[in-house]
Amino acid sequence: MGHMIEILDFDLKVDRKAAWAEVNDFCRMNCDPYEFGGDVPEVLASPIEWETSRSVFGDLEAASDYLYARAVRNPYVPTAVRYRSDGTPSRRTLALIERLEKLRGELRAMQEKSLPKHRKSEYIGCPGCGSKLARVLLYDRYACPLCDHDLRSQSAVKSIDAKVERMAEVCKKLRESRVADGEKAPIRWAVIAEVHC
Repeated sequence: MGHMIEILDFDLKVDRKAAWAEVNDFCRMNCDPYEFGGDVPEVLASPIEWETSRSVFGDLEAASDYLYARAVRNPYVPTAVRYRSDGTPSRRTLALIERLEKLRGELRAMQEKSLPKHRKSEYIGCPGCGSKLARVLLYDRYACPLCDHDLRSQSAVKSIDAKVERMAEVCKKLRESRVADGEKAPIRWAVIAEVHC
């Protein structure tokens, strides 16, 4: 027992009956037929609440965050909000995407290089519990299997943390850049569909 949630995307001038029909189809396809004695009813979704008085969200992510938070307070009620779709990416956005990919590659390389399996000694001492661990049995594990203490060097951990912080800064700038790119982009509807299954 659980439920399925999906954010459906529609054009601003969508036929509202057609949008409701798509939400209803989503609900019918993802519900548990045993809940209804084997027969799924024709109408399963509530009418969509179109929030036309609410201001337009800057991007789909912001609209989705709002819809998910609203679904917690008001479950199983399809709700529609407007958002600006992604615009044509600017040079700044493309440069930030490239920088983020480069940082991800560097982070993966740093994490791989810092694994204890790459050390030369046969046994690795755990600073947390004092155990001696066979290097060949650690595989891709970076924590002690006994006490869960980090076996990587402190400098490696600090470098990885700094790289993660830089990635977070670039992600924030990228989101801001995408919102700026979308200021002239067309407005669309985001509709949350939820069904118990």
